[in-house]
Amino acid sequence: MDFRRLRAFVEAVRQGGFSNAATTIFATQSTLRKPVKQLEDEIGLRLLDRIGQRSVMTPAGEVVHCQGLKLLVDCDDLLAE
Repeated sequence: MDFRRLRAFVEAVRQGGFSNAATTIFATQSTLRKPVKQLEDEIGLRLLDRIGQRSVMTPAGEVVHCQGLKLLVDCDDLLAE
């Protein structure tokens, strides 16, 4: 699993959608959508439902988000040591 894809997904969730997330990290929406789509393809599950301009987690997305946050924190801690 590519952590960049996971980070893109977590940021999109944290910001409530791709537009806000893209603005936060100074990227385009398509720059964020692509790795999230790749993560969905890799896992084989839809993680987000797009409702208008908002993105809402699916049940699978909630699990991946919860576990993904733990992985990213552990990864950041490891790199900090």
